[in-house]
Amino acid sequence: MPATNLPTNLRDSFKHLVLADENFDKPSNVDLLLGAELFHSIYDGQRVQPSHNLPVALHSVFGWVITGKLNTNYLPPPTISSLLASTRSLDEGLKRFWEIEEPPSQVILNPEDIKCEQMYSNLTYRNPDGRYVVPMLLKEPISQLGDSFNQSFSRLVNIERRLDRNLELKKEYTAFMREYKLLGHMELSADSNKTGQYIIPHHCVIRPESTTTKLRVVFDASAKTTNGKSLNDLVYTGPKLQNDIGDILTKFRLYAVVFTADISKMYRNIELRPEDRRWQHILWRDSPSDPVTEYELKTVTYGVTSSPYLAIRTLHQLASDYEKEWPLAAASLRHDTFMDDITVGATSIETALKHKEELIQMLACAKFELRKWSSNSPEFLTQIPTEHCQVPKTFCDEKQKQSIKILGVQWDPADDNFTYALSELAPGNTKRAILSNVARIYDPLGWLAPMVLIAKLTLQELWRLQLDWDETVPLLQSWSYLLSACGLFHLVDRTQMDSLEFFYMAGV
Repeated sequence: MPATNLPTNLRDSFKHLVLADENFDKPSNVDLLLGAELFHSIYDGQRVQPSHNLPVALHSVFGWVITGKLNTNYLPPPTISSLLASTRSLDEGLKRFWEIEEPPSQVILNPEDIKCEQMYSNLTYRNPDGRYVVPMLLKEPISQLGDSFNQSFSRLVNIERRLDRNLELKKEYTAFMREYKLLGHMELSADSNKTGQYIIPHHCVIRPESTTTKLRVVFDASAKTTNGKSLNDLVYTGPKLQNDIGDILTKFRLYAVVFTADISKMYRNIELRPEDRRWQHILWRDSPSDPVTEYELKTVTYGVTSSPYLAIRTLHQLASDYEKEWPLAAASLRHDTFMDDITVGATSIETALKHKEELIQMLACAKFELRKWSSNSPEFLTQIPTEHCQVPKTFCDEKQKQSIKILGVQWDPADDNFTYALSELAPGNTKRAILSNVARIYDPLGWLAPMVLIAKLTLQELWRLQLDWDETVPLLQSWSYLLSACGLFHLVDRTQMDSLEFFYMAGV
């Protein structure tokens, strides 16, 4: 296939032949790739070469095929390639570091947020089995999307190459996709020839700290189509409904008995309206030797801008629908939940067990299930199936004790302490390395305020020095002190608080 139009007189040299491709001299798309093992079955050995400086015509079962070298003055445009490997943006990390101490701002609904709420309220309904069926929150005519097949296919081939280099990863990736099909969360596309649909590329995210799914396949709905727009460009984000992490953790410290749980597959237990699913297609095959198959995702999907809003709004709707029957559970879904993590406290074991039962029954009405239970009470854990517990049911064996992460903070249920592992901060002798370490400090409740102050003073010194990002810095006294003090802050007693007091400084 030529990269550019060939000279027009070339066609005259082969006009007496019945060609397999009448437009062999023009660039075009590849319609079909045939393996080298078929070469001798296709060609019979006949060949024609009008001149030594012209290509050769080979006779095949499809007709004469023009192949070979042609001297032209064509210069291909330069190809520029770049590779960026990054774990997390330094800018994003610093932004979170500075914003973590800011009190949550009041949410003011804009016209788009109001439109989202109207769409959800008017178009959401329940399936016969109780599941919620929600709309895709489109804000522009979906016809503005261009073609997305070629990019998705290219991304699939790339991920297949990566999987072929790591057979264990390939096994997990394939198992994830098979489970998606088995649970009915995706099905074969019935309208793969329909114009305008969006095919979402996908890749995997590895989460070594997860106690259940180490690998999750995520979908890139921000991938641009041929006209420069993606699905995420055309859907509303929705108003912010997440509770403040600081509020949840503060309430968590007020109660004698606490427990946490995870809503299993929360997104995937909320269905998308059938008429909206054609914009959530993916390409998949278990092996590169299999034909590529197009599937339709039937549920709310990771990677789509509106998905967090749709998921949380559905939990709020569930709370409203069953508030009279289960008031404790309704309050928790509204105020004690951050995405799919539920963090609850009670004054007694009896109240905690009642709270647990209400949550299980209410969530079951919409086909949600709770998993990864943990608690500071062994008595509470005896009421949970062992396979659904995230921590051991007994705290007697020191070897079985383990801490878990709740809302980004490590909690040891047996000792009922929050723990920090600041020893992970690595010494750095450049401005970039120091900023990267500082940005990793996560302290939503201010327990590390003395160390955070030192970190901020270090940043102040760095800017005064006016150094380049990767220039070696002189040993900073504040940074040296911070590294040496990392091991001093380790435990925070969860129960070391029985009241809340607030201080405001209006004159600053």
